[in-house]
Amino acid sequence: MGRHKKMPAAVPAAEDSLPGATAELMGHGGADSWDGQQYAPRAPRMSVEMLDEDQRARYDLLMTTTTIKVAEGPLKTQALESAAILQARCPFVSEEADRRGFRRLARYLYDDALDHGEHGEEAVDEWRALSKQEVNQWLFRRAQTSSRRSVKTYEQDLARAGRLIYPQQYPVPREHSASRQKGQRAVVPGTAEFLYSIAVSLSPKHARMLRWQLDLITGAGMRTGEIKDLRGSDVSVMPDGDDDLVVVRVPGRWGKVRWVPVVDPGKAARILARARQVGEGLFVPLTVNGEVDRNALNRINRVLKKRGFASVDAVGLRNRWLVDLACRPGIPAAALMSVAGVGDLRILADQADSLPKYTPQQLARLFINADAIDLDANLDADTDADVDAELDAEQGRWEA
Repeated sequence: MGRHKKMPAAVPAAEDSLPGATAELMGHGGADSWDGQQYAPRAPRMSVEMLDEDQRARYDLLMTTTTIKVAEGPLKTQALESAAILQARCPFVSEEADRRGFRRLARYLYDDALDHGEHGEEAVDEWRALSKQEVNQWLFRRAQTSSRRSVKTYEQDLARAGRLIYPQQYPVPREHSASRQKGQRAVVPGTAEFLYSIAVSLSPKHARMLRWQLDLITGAGMRTGEIKDLRGSDVSVMPDGDDDLVVVRVPGRWGKVRWVPVVDPGKAARILARARQVGEGLFVPLTVNGEVDRNALNRINRVLKKRGFASVDAVGLRNRWLVDLACRPGIPAAALMSVAGVGDLRILADQADSLPKYTPQQLARLFINADAIDLDANLDADTDADVDAELDAEQGRWEA
């Protein structure tokens, strides 16, 4: 286990944030730029007169059959009308898809008007609400209380409507083949150990960068993009009895965060030392101009190639970490998904040839051992409950 004697924790993690994209106001006929606070004068609100015959029929159907559960009033009426117009102009899929998209869009427009404290005749403003920055900020807040699937659905529906006003902010997604490409193969066992061994032949600067990269990939299962955004404040020390555990906080999309304990003592020590060195700053070194060195990881590969070594296969190393973790007894699939930051286990299915093959007897033994662990846990819980009940009864006798 990556445990160390009690040490002061690294700088507390900074508050989550989601930088919004700069809004380019399209369709205004020469609109002024937007500074993030003041919105450029917008075109008149969309009206029913803009709809053709088929779109008007969709609008009428939505307005008469579908609503949202919010307080009655002008704000609700505006949100429904604007959402129905926008939904009617989106490509038609089915009546049920229309109703679902309409409800989500209306609820979003209603929330946006509330967020901006507007309740007058022009409270709902689709030009403001559907800018990419406003949508991103709302999705970020929703991600704190909703499932990833729910947030993704809202993202798709709002992008479909936003594309009508801001086509450059919401480019049409590329079409993908129905067949899914298999994930990259895990590197062979021992690859990381070999890379650690050749680090001593590099310059101190490149050796440190290589070790940090290997530590974060094989110790915390991080992707290269996540490493580039990692800050020292994302590394913390958590108490575990008489020892401490080094834990890496890895922010994901829409603010979802996973916490990964680094159990290897050497990796944990190096990660913590670097975190303390940079404090609130980025883990990856900066350039001489003080900017983030986005090519720091790629530069290591160029150095290795010049030395005649194979480059670092970051994806393959992470997949090897996943495979090794999945093969360790006592680690539930739910825990694996939690620390790996994946929504399903298809990545393991893609590595089937790297996974062990179990005999029926081995599987039976694994199940029996798991049942024994569950039984012990239940016995401990029952014992604790009996003790609590006895203490409560004793307290009652004293009070009597």
